[in-house]
Amino acid sequence: MRRRPEKTEHCALILKLSRIILYAKMFDDDLPIKKKTAEFPRNLDLLSISELEEYVGALKEEIARVENDIGKKKATAEAAASVFKS
Repeated sequence: MRRRPEKTEHCALILKLSRIILYAKMFDDDLPIKKKTAEFPRNLDLLSISELEEYVGALKEEIARVENDIGKKKATAEAAASVFKS
């Protein structure tokens, strides 16, 4: 039967992970900038009304995806910051 980890072991793991996250964020600026390969923005002159409506839908989906990712990253950063404040 496996034993349950103690609370101090969980805290140590959280502290270690948050240090890794903060360390990685320190060097984000050193990474090369990725070239955009997305289909945004498009030349709208050649698109029909239905194609424009599809394009708007795709843009809205992309915005929702990006906002979701921003929320996740903010939560991770706040969790890491709270570990170091206490």
